[in-house]
Amino acid sequence: SKEFLPGEQCTYLGAMGDLGGAVVEDGGLPAFKNTGCPLVTGYTAPNLFWLKANDRLPANVHGITAPEFVVSRLTGERPVTDPTDALSWGVYDVNKLDWDFDLIDSLGLDRSLFSNLGESCTVAGRLTDRMARKLGVTTGIPIAMASGDHQCSFAGTVADYANTVAVNVGTGGQASVYVEKPTPRGWLELRPYIQSGYLLAGVGVVGGRTFRTLRDFFNNVSRLIAGYELDPDALGLEDVDPAPGAVIKLCRGPLAFRYGRYRLHPELLILDDNTETVPVRAREPGEFTIATLNLYQFMDSLDDPLLEEAVPDAAQEEIRLAKHSLAIREVLRKPDILCVQEAENLAVLQGLADRLLLDDDTALYTPYLESGSDPGGRNNGLLVSDSIEVESVGQLGFEATFRFGGRDLQTFSRPPQLLRGHYLGAAEPLPLTVLNLHLRSLLNIEDPAQGNFVRRKRLAQARFVAQVIQDLQEEDPAVNLVVAGDLNAFEFTDGYVDVLGIISGLEEEGNALLPGETLVEPPLRNQVLSMEASERYSTVNLGTAQAVDHILTSAALEKLTRGAQYGRSNADAPAGRSGDPTTPLGASDHDGLVLFIDAGGAGDGSTLFVRGDFDTDGALSITDAIALLNFLFLGNPDSSCTQTGDANRDGNIDITDGISLLGFLFLGREAPPAPFPDCGIDPDRDDCERHPSCG
Repeated sequence: SKEFLPGEQCTYLGAMGDLGGAVVEDGGLPAFKNTGCPLVTGYTAPNLFWLKANDRLPANVHGITAPEFVVSRLTGERPVTDPTDALSWGVYDVNKLDWDFDLIDSLGLDRSLFSNLGESCTVAGRLTDRMARKLGVTTGIPIAMASGDHQCSFAGTVADYANTVAVNVGTGGQASVYVEKPTPRGWLELRPYIQSGYLLAGVGVVGGRTFRTLRDFFNNVSRLIAGYELDPDALGLEDVDPAPGAVIKLCRGPLAFRYGRYRLHPELLILDDNTETVPVRAREPGEFTIATLNLYQFMDSLDDPLLEEAVPDAAQEEIRLAKHSLAIREVLRKPDILCVQEAENLAVLQGLADRLLLDDDTALYTPYLESGSDPGGRNNGLLVSDSIEVESVGQLGFEATFRFGGRDLQTFSRPPQLLRGHYLGAAEPLPLTVLNLHLRSLLNIEDPAQGNFVRRKRLAQARFVAQVIQDLQEEDPAVNLVVAGDLNAFEFTDGYVDVLGIISGLEEEGNALLPGETLVEPPLRNQVLSMEASERYSTVNLGTAQAVDHILTSAALEKLTRGAQYGRSNADAPAGRSGDPTTPLGASDHDGLVLFIDAGGAGDGSTLFVRGDFDTDGALSITDAIALLNFLFLGNPDSSCTQTGDANRDGNIDITDGISLLGFLFLGREAPPAPFPDCGIDPDRDDCERHPSCG
């Protein structure tokens, strides 16, 4: 609106107004006669005018909007414009109900840019065979003209046109009344309504602007609050180091200004310090657990000259033993198998096992550790309880290499560790395979000198692990596999290497600079993704909470898994607690992650399914809601997995399930309860004969 034409002293909108004879009436904005709307940016004609003025409008092109494009693709027909949508072009005559071609000609726009007009609520065509196959629905379904969203909103919410004013504030905002004939509009807009009549609409209340005002208000308040730095000992009070989440219940004192910041010097300070740990839930009958915990540079007090290590004294070593014992026993609740990272050697891990047994005579663990080549002495290890019969434990990939800079370099300085064994607490021994990982960190991944090496090493590690997983699954398709550890990778791609995507078999093409290979089939499930989004973090790095510790499970084990949970004692802990042996707070910089497995259901024969997927095609879509409603009201055949129809998991299959599905698909409402979106079981019922997409 403020940009000038090249080489001219007038704006694009000003030039359009001069060419088309725009006028200003009743205090409104400039507008062309009979177009029902002002001459402003956001309408299609000004965009086309700008493109043409800048030689960016190719010849022989046809202009359509997104709704018309979608309808055209679904039907294979030439795009047709609904009058309710035509107003948004800015050159539609609301009196003649047609394009104003005289105005279009005066603006120098080609008439061929504009689609033919159709009639609202009529059939534009029928669904083609090709699109029907893509959508998984029946060929020939009638596809209606795409009407304006504002008019459809009015039609869907207003019953009494003559006596109702509709006010809508969302991402956009309108106040609208229905009129039968064109009427002087002043600063309002006159929009063609569906089939007949018009909406006189005020669009000055823009939803986005309203939300922006709220956002700016809260941002300003946050900046104001954050700008006050609390200096507890400035006036002689004891210095404190509050934990994240601590609440200042009472603070009184003068406000000072030093070094460009406001500082509050309290004379009285009362804190609710929030120093409580949050243990994982207690096990249900029949469950056992597998966990992972980065011990954070867990070294002994003996100086090894071959390592680049920070050597604690004997007292510090004892403090860390006490804190880790508390964390494993009270926060992680004594997992049956604990994968650990960053332990110096087997003696250190044996010392931890001894301390656990000293503190709790039921915590009997056997340690396993083989050293790698990490210069800081950080190795992978296992603590295995007496509920597990170990067949073998070994290191993988110590001699693996990848090519970089013309040389073969070691893939792992902390090689993966593989355990095979059986859980003995089930009616029959349950076979288990556990892979313990600590992969290369993201440190220096964007560094101009080291970044390419870091990215290539992370890629080589992910591919190696993926191949190990696939070999295990091909060797035994029913393998109960758990992959756990500090993967130093987010649950989504980092843009350079999609480590979790490669290892799980769910990497998407084009989502990383260095692609992996789709090696893992069937894919693994990342249990972290089953958590609430607010719980998906295991450490806090420079103020950013992030999930880098993960547990993945094989498809064969899926029906026995009962979720995972982080035990909170480290990520949110203040630094000042690391030297206190009476609390697990601050024992490490990572929270431990615990997987719950129901060994009691190992032989129950429950069928894997996805809740809501009533047509069992592996995707939740409108076809599932249609199939469910047809089953309920038209007597159509039942699903091969009736259990999928209980979309809201209330124990019944009825109309509320169809409403629940449609609300999730189209209104952003709550997703179906587990198992969703991945295959799983419902421990409370099993009336699923077969769900083909879940195997």
